Amino acid sequence: MAERCYRELVPWEDDVAGLQTGSVVYRPVACVLGDLAEFLGRDGSAHYARAVRIAERVGSAHWAREAAEAHAGALGRDRG
Repeated sequence: MAERCYRELVPWEDDVAGLQTGSVVYRPVACVLGDLAEFLGRDGSAHYARAVRIAERVGSAHWAREAAEAHAGALGRDRG
């Protein structure tokens, strides 16, 4: 199921989940893709780095910080 979700979300990587609805906004899809990549045993760091840029673009310091922390964690796992 995670693999299927990953494949289906890739085209939406530059979006913020729910932003189009104007009612519920989750976080950058790139961050979700990073989580899924890590879950699948892949390197999610590129997704997290992209999520930082997207969060900064929409003015969300909280999401940018969350994505930056996930990015640092993913980089640490790759080296470790």
